[in-house]
Amino acid sequence: LAESLASINLDDASELAREALQRFEKGDLQAGLDWLSAEKLEELRRRALAEKERAERAMAKVANTFLVKAQLLQADLQLEEALEHYRQAHELDPGNADITRNYMHCCRIVNRFAEGIEAGQGLLPQFHHPFDSVDLLVHLAGMHLQLDEIRQAEEKLNTAASTLGRLVAQDTSYLFTRPSFGLLDFMTDLYVQQDKLVDAEQAAGAALAIAERLCQKAPEAHGDLLALAYWNYASLTSDPQESVDQYRKALQQLEGPLTGVSAGWLSYSRSKLCFSIAQQLTYLDRFDEALQWAQKAEGHLQPLRQGNPYSYEGEVLAYRLSLAILIARQQSNEAEVLVQIQDDLEAFRQYVHRYPGPYDGDLASLLMMIGQMYYYDLKDSESAMPVLMEAEAIFARLLEEQPGKATYTAIYVLTTFPMAMISLSDGNDEDANKWFSKSREKIRHVLRKKSEPYLTSLLVSSLINHSLGKARQALQWGEEYPLTEGKAMLREAEELLAAHPEDEGVQFWRLSYEDVRELIYSFSPENIHARHLCREADSLQALIFATDDPAIGVRWGEAGVEKLEQALNIYPETECAPMRLPQFLGNLAWSYLLVRRPADAQAAAEKALAADPTQEWIKTNLAHSLLLQGKWKQARPVYEELSEKPFDDTQTFGDILLQDLNALEEKGIAHPDFRKVRQLLGDD
Repeated sequence: LAESLASINLDDASELAREALQRFEKGDLQAGLDWLSAEKLEELRRRALAEKERAERAMAKVANTFLVKAQLLQADLQLEEALEHYRQAHELDPGNADITRNYMHCCRIVNRFAEGIEAGQGLLPQFHHPFDSVDLLVHLAGMHLQLDEIRQAEEKLNTAASTLGRLVAQDTSYLFTRPSFGLLDFMTDLYVQQDKLVDAEQAAGAALAIAERLCQKAPEAHGDLLALAYWNYASLTSDPQESVDQYRKALQQLEGPLTGVSAGWLSYSRSKLCFSIAQQLTYLDRFDEALQWAQKAEGHLQPLRQGNPYSYEGEVLAYRLSLAILIARQQSNEAEVLVQIQDDLEAFRQYVHRYPGPYDGDLASLLMMIGQMYYYDLKDSESAMPVLMEAEAIFARLLEEQPGKATYTAIYVLTTFPMAMISLSDGNDEDANKWFSKSREKIRHVLRKKSEPYLTSLLVSSLINHSLGKARQALQWGEEYPLTEGKAMLREAEELLAAHPEDEGVQFWRLSYEDVRELIYSFSPENIHARHLCREADSLQALIFATDDPAIGVRWGEAGVEKLEQALNIYPETECAPMRLPQFLGNLAWSYLLVRRPADAQAAAEKALAADPTQEWIKTNLAHSLLLQGKWKQARPVYEELSEKPFDDTQTFGDILLQDLNALEEKGIAHPDFRKVRQLLGDD
């Protein structure tokens, strides 16, 4: 005991302990024990606890001071500084739920999702009631979704659902709550990412039912949830008019008096909805209305302009640029618009430079679209390359911060693909190899974690086009080894095609694969050139399938036909162009119909059928083109010929013709003789 006590640093001991030890050292153990009486020890403990409580209160005040500074910095959009102050506040008082939630929110704004998840995870054990954990789990799942961490997001949502289910079994009122709505809202996002669209619609429907029930009781308190529910439905539909209708419903919910939401959130949400309506109206060729809704979007941002001019500036510039690009591509006046938007583009660049974080991805996406306009629409590779390189640098940095994010990866590939093709055209094989390889590396990083059919399709496309580049390289250099590299790429493409037999996006490239495979074993310069033109046509066809805008479909369809005809002129023996030309012309005929050019549609359809009379589906577009020119006598025999012919195992061509009429009418394209066609086809 004496040795043990001798090791105690008396400077760290209390006065009470020192007095007791002095008595022990004098040989009076009992006196030492008596000195440390229960009453004295209790008094000592009480004083220590009081000091600890005062220290904790002082620490909490310091933490809240850091919180206030962080909020002020965030209001001024000094987001990195704000995040650092939130971080320090959290370190000082990690159990403060208010600080942690603000910290997580700032992490979401600046795309530091992993940091936000770590902070939120530490808060979970502190909740005493299970219902409190549901809302936090849902928000954590949302950040996992931002990182494309689907498994972790699903686990947290399932845990939240199980917890909520147990609570609802005891008390059904828990079902009709905001956290319950939030759970279904994020479940909808999860199902969309998993490509489970039926499940997504069911989850969105359940969320809508909860929002409607809550609004019946307290519309002012829960109108924002009903707006979000309609917002979800708008994003799930592929019909532009249906999207407009749902967005308007959402906007209507936000026009009334609401409690519990900030004026800034209302202004921002209203502006977002108005701009979403403007975007959808451009797909319906209603450009004047689109511009009016865009002006409304800017009007709703006025409160932000008064309270924070920087936030207003960033949002408005993003609106103006993206809408201008949308309308330019649909009205085919890209060159004019690209000149007009330069001032706004430079202002947006400067804004993102001053306030990095929230709009980095928006700027990079806009630059990617501008680069594609230069390359695909204006055939201006020289102007396209620096813009695409700027976009690539931003996306490369974003992917370093969020490695494996599928959305950024897909846009990165769409950015680097034209860069690689430009490098190939310039004979810069080193850069072409670099851009192809970088994009494939990022795709594989995502695919190692989860299945992403769209990225798999992009990977197959990259392998095929890169192998084609290797064939051209072999031709230019007169060397055999690039062909060996190209064959290795084709083998990987073949394996991917075999592994995804049911995936239409992947199988779309099978014909290209067969052509390049044949090409790489036949070493004819003319053949290589002709097949390269066919590959370029395939790329245009893929872009046509990806757009809902018929004006773009016409422009790229005409470009594809031109390339295929060039291929036939260069190398008449080529097999790739004759197989593609009728389909290109047939699809082009439909695009002509959608832009109200029926005479051009007739010419394209007749040319397609002259090239391949067996393609009977093209006769549907021929019939419509004749009808819309008022040539009923010529159109009727075509309709009669097709009406009973089988289209597939479940439909006749008559069914397809009626579907076409419906699609044309939805686009505002009609003719009095449509009634005659419907009667002829037995449509009551």
